[in-house]
Amino acid sequence: MGCLCFIEMFLSFLLLFLAKNSLSHPLCNDLTAPFHLKQPLAFCQFNGSVCCNSREDSELQRQFKAVNVSGRCSLLLKSLLCSKCDPFAAELFRVESESRQVPVLCNSTVSSSKSTQSLADIDFCATFWSECQNLSVTNTPFASQAGDGGNITSTISEIWKSSNDFCKIFGGASDESSVCFNGKAVSFNISKVTGPSPSGICIEKLGNGSYLNMVPHPDGSNRVFLSDQPGKIYLATIPAQGSRELLKIDETNLFLDLTEEVHFDAELGLLGIAFHPEFLKNGRFFASFNCDRVKWPECSGKCACNSDIDCDPAKLDSDNGAFPCQYHSIISEFFTNGTYVRPVEVRRIFTMGLPYTSHHGGQILFGPKDGYLYFMMGDGGSKGDPHNFAQNKKSLLGKIMRFDVNNVIDAKMMNEFQLWGNYSIPKDNPFSQDKNLLPEIWAMGVRNPWRCSFDSERPSYFLCADVGEDKYEEVDMITKGGNYGWHYYEGTLPFNPPSSSNISNSTTEIENPIFPVMWYNHSDINQQEGSASITGGYFYRSSTDPCLYGTYLFADLYAGIIWGGAETPVGSGNFTSSQIPLQCASDSPIPCSSETEPSSSSSPPIGFVFSFGQDNNKDVYLLASTGVYRIVRPSRCNFHCSLENTTSLPPSQQPDRSPPSSSLSKRLHNIEQRRRTTRVTLAASRKVAYARRRGKRDNMSVEDENEEPLSPMARLFQSPGNDCCIITMIGCKTKINADVILRALKLNVSKHPRFSSKLSDDGACWFKTQVNVENHVFVPDIDQNKIGEDGEGYVEDYVSRLTMLPLDKSRPMWDMHILYIKTIDAEAVCVIRSHHSLGDGTSLMSLLIACTQKTSHQDTFPTSHVLKQRKREDKDKVSWFLRSVLAVFSLVRLICNTFVDILLLLGTTLFLKDTKTPLKGDVGVENNQKKFCHRIVSLDDIKLIKEVMNMTINDVLLGVTQAALSRYLSSFPGKIRFTAGVFVNLRSDNGIQAKSAIDRKKHSLQAALAYSATEFIFNTFSAKVGAIIPNRFVSNTTTFISNMIGPMDEINFLGHPIAYIAPSVYGHAHALTIHFLSYAEKM
Repeated sequence: MGCLCFIEMFLSFLLLFLAKNSLSHPLCNDLTAPFHLKQPLAFCQFNGSVCCNSREDSELQRQFKAVNVSGRCSLLLKSLLCSKCDPFAAELFRVESESRQVPVLCNSTVSSSKSTQSLADIDFCATFWSECQNLSVTNTPFASQAGDGGNITSTISEIWKSSNDFCKIFGGASDESSVCFNGKAVSFNISKVTGPSPSGICIEKLGNGSYLNMVPHPDGSNRVFLSDQPGKIYLATIPAQGSRELLKIDETNLFLDLTEEVHFDAELGLLGIAFHPEFLKNGRFFASFNCDRVKWPECSGKCACNSDIDCDPAKLDSDNGAFPCQYHSIISEFFTNGTYVRPVEVRRIFTMGLPYTSHHGGQILFGPKDGYLYFMMGDGGSKGDPHNFAQNKKSLLGKIMRFDVNNVIDAKMMNEFQLWGNYSIPKDNPFSQDKNLLPEIWAMGVRNPWRCSFDSERPSYFLCADVGEDKYEEVDMITKGGNYGWHYYEGTLPFNPPSSSNISNSTTEIENPIFPVMWYNHSDINQQEGSASITGGYFYRSSTDPCLYGTYLFADLYAGIIWGGAETPVGSGNFTSSQIPLQCASDSPIPCSSETEPSSSSSPPIGFVFSFGQDNNKDVYLLASTGVYRIVRPSRCNFHCSLENTTSLPPSQQPDRSPPSSSLSKRLHNIEQRRRTTRVTLAASRKVAYARRRGKRDNMSVEDENEEPLSPMARLFQSPGNDCCIITMIGCKTKINADVILRALKLNVSKHPRFSSKLSDDGACWFKTQVNVENHVFVPDIDQNKIGEDGEGYVEDYVSRLTMLPLDKSRPMWDMHILYIKTIDAEAVCVIRSHHSLGDGTSLMSLLIACTQKTSHQDTFPTSHVLKQRKREDKDKVSWFLRSVLAVFSLVRLICNTFVDILLLLGTTLFLKDTKTPLKGDVGVENNQKKFCHRIVSLDDIKLIKEVMNMTINDVLLGVTQAALSRYLSSFPGKIRFTAGVFVNLRSDNGIQAKSAIDRKKHSLQAALAYSATEFIFNTFSAKVGAIIPNRFVSNTTTFISNMIGPMDEINFLGHPIAYIAPSVYGHAHALTIHFLSYAEKM
């Protein structure tokens, strides 16, 4: 019995392995779908679809003739050259993982029980070597891989000395589950290893809420984000399988509420949410929704019906009481810390007016391999797509779009492409091959794509469910540049548009339409409802129901029917679909049917199936009008699955990911090796940091020398709740030449360690890295005519939005924004943003001064302010007794002041909180959007007060600040405690308290002791522990005041005279921060 169980387990794991590592569907080397030709190719003869046109076929023929080979080798070489035309060329050449000129050659016989590919009974790689070893590599695909061991006149055997050497480079291992080239067109065995078909799907109900989107939390936990159509986004916790617990949602603490911006109606609302692939580092979050420009002024964009496509919105009829392009589709970017996001839009990615009120798609997804944002858009509405938007290459309606949201496009490209928002265009988008296409388009010819997904095991499998018109609902395999036929085809059959259509199908043909891989007829389901609407789902990759593994699940909105699509054979791209019975587990946390509405059949009444969801364990969920349902173990509904007993585990032991492959032991070994390597790396990193602090350099490698540990203050600025950034606005008297700035940065940025280093994964060290300056410098396109004279307002708003866009910690943490905007004080403004851990204000100011010259003398560095030494009394004129008394008095004063200041510091940190006023920030103020204002005053006026009152400039600045704040706060009743970061105590007494306070601070060791204590805590414990005291102090006080000495002369940066320099900081727990900076004769 034990032996039988072991055999069953082995076969189960083998089955899951074969399903997981299945072959790629038909795809060409440029990732487009194969196509059919009217005339067969003359040289490379294939039956059916191909990946070469007649021109490419002729080029291959010329290449073959240039080789001048005869005999059996000529036949082998011809077949190898023609492999580029094979409909599975992308897999033969492994284009998604490497760059090859020669396909992977089969180098062993693989039996049909181990592969779905029909392989020859010969070792093709060895056969090719045997027949063609004396072939010169000239004009062959092998020339590019000859390497240093040969030249283009060498023969194959002169470069690769044996069959083994040759097949190590060009052969495919015999145990690979991918196709390899055997001299013939790729084909598949009909007899294949298949798993048992699911006898049914068992579900449990976890909640009663109705949602459109479920996205797993990027941190890999058991949390998910749920969004509803009206515009609310919730953070939810998923219970363990079989725990009988409910979905945990705190509806009173929303993750994001967009109900004010979202227009909610039948097909309008919050339609998609997505998290950036680097979310854990950059906090970027995106939402796709519809808005009403009548109700929301910021809902404004170009209408999809426009003169570029010969469409006049004035001639369109109103739809459901709305005029054309009253509603818009929007993609907005937000910033979040993972648990809460402020409802402040960081960036508007995309805006487009919609001609009608339906067919808007709206889903957004990030590609799992390319990291680009995919946006699904329907044909815009109205029966039959009367304007044929879906087939118009100059319209974005009826398209799958693909955006690059990581790089801001420059003004030149913005004008060239006439983009619809703040994004750039991936260089490999199909427009690079078809200049008639808008650059955003990835695929076209869809009616209303409703729920698309990438297979988590095979990213090239990108399936979209497309809602049909009258007869058919379909699932499409989306490929680069694919045309899916609408409105010329519905499903696989020609579509006859209504008589009112502006386009006649009888006069137009689509070249190589791509037909759906699965579909169903409206007449097959839900006869009573009279309509159907498909809802796309996921490839099932969870271990919970092994019999569903690898099945694509989809549903119908109205019928509550679930289909399962199976690829037969696996990797062929051929799918068959069938309905799968649905049943509710008897121990479901919430009964699937109520007593008042009992199920009339074996299937539970789940209502409308709006969407599917997936969590980090790959478990699949149904998001229905009646609640949230999870697919669970089939045995809970008495469904039989022969694999369940060997792969399903109790809740406490359930695996976090999909089933293991047949190479389980090897993968586990690799994982353990990576873990060990990680532990060794972290230990070595700590050792290097410790050695550097102690001045030791023993046994350090050159690579170790490129590490540098963060200082205690740098770690403080990286700590949770204290993610501080410095932002500096520099006004220039002339227009800024961005090319000059870029060239200078490329030459010099590597010379400045902090600006050419990035953080280690644990945030403890700096690592030197290559800097791509173009990724750090942004030049937005600004229309000065639209802004008018409010240049200051534009700059303030622009900088304010920057505070909600985090710096990317995967690269050097700085950026520069060149704004061609005229203000009262400048002709253009340069905004420099850097993380505070790169350095404090003084060090960054020193760096700026080092990079500039005097305006009056272009070859002279600016003059830095030198502190004057105080005049010391001649010791001979003062008796030793008096000097001793003064020394003792000074020491006692120093001790008393230090003691008092330490007590005040501890009290403020622990329990002394400032009075709540409009200037005191609430909890979480560090995450709020900030606004920066700067004003310029004459330094001469400040000096006049300084001389009259015998003060320092610091005293004057702090005194004026105290007077202004006191005047403001005097309007509030009661006593007010107001503390600033420089320990200015604003009491209601007469006199300038700032001067006396600062004088006392000069005779105190509190600052030095506090810094030493903080450094000790950071080094002994962790940054999180060390940040507690500073963060508590900041949150209990009201403001922070700093003063910095700038250049004494007017300066220029790379030939740009500087009018003013205005620095500030954000990311700490203060609502108000005040900075003073002297520059020439200004403050």
